[in-house]
Amino acid sequence: MYLIAHKTAIKRWISGIFQCREEALAYLAIAPSENQPYLIESKLQNYPVYLLESFGLEFALLDVSEILQYCTHLERRGDDWCYGNLYLIRQDWQAPKVGADYMGLLPHLHLDNGYLDRLQSTPILDCF
Repeated sequence: MYLIAHKTAIKRWISGIFQCREEALAYLAIAPSENQPYLIESKLQNYPVYLLESFGLEFALLDVSEILQYCTHLERRGDDWCYGNLYLIRQDWQAPKVGADYMGLLPHLHLDNGYLDRLQSTPILDCF
């Protein structure tokens, strides 16, 4: 799978997720250059996948076992702490406006202590 990512001085986002490399490259070719688009390649090949937006790290596509491992090894902080965002991706997706940040339209949750507690007793898909 392939992500079309963007990074500016003040923010970063994903504007496309594709299973096919050629479709990802075609989208990348039309993405506005001022949003600094670039391609991220993932080893995962089938949906559903989870897009991890972890503060300070690059975006990553993970499967269920990788998400569970990531969450298990998080060092817990204060009650109001958010460790990042987790998006459920069930199929190819692209922003309604090429290159723009529409990630909020994707099913997602905030990785906080409440979610980490819930994950211990609830299957991950039921958390969305």
